[in-house]
Amino acid sequence: MHLIVYISKFAQNSDSAETVLSNIVEYSKHRNKELGITGVLFYENGHFLQALEGDENIIRSKYEKISRDQRHDEVIKIIDKPIESRSFPDWSLDTFYIDSPALIDTDTIVSFQKLYEHCFQMDSKNLMDFIKQMVNELDTFKILHEG
Repeated sequence: MHLIVYISKFAQNSDSAETVLSNIVEYSKHRNKELGITGVLFYENGHFLQALEGDENIIRSKYEKISRDQRHDEVIKIIDKPIESRSFPDWSLDTFYIDSPALIDTDTIVSFQKLYEHCFQMDSKNLMDFIKQMVNELDTFKILHEG
């Protein structure tokens, strides 16, 4: 089992973000289920934060595809490591469109990356706990559903 968490910028007009996200969700939920990929995707103010879990080769292939996707700019991998178990075992790709622009500050996410990579003060479990906490506060989020 493997985990990749990344951040990126939305490369298109932010006015089209909700429509683009809905299209991504519609396609990815079905495809990810077939591939055994689970995870969560957040979108806020022109930025993505995504956690992908599954078979290492499949997750790496999916990440590479995302890195080349023209809807993403400045893709930065935060975590790339083996995991013992999934954090989102029942989610093929639950997606949250965050209405509160201050909730995920890009500088905060980049700080998580720096801590993880350089100081090891933030390990992958703590970052995943942070992501789960965001998911648990559903009243702040607008959940994008299939169809």
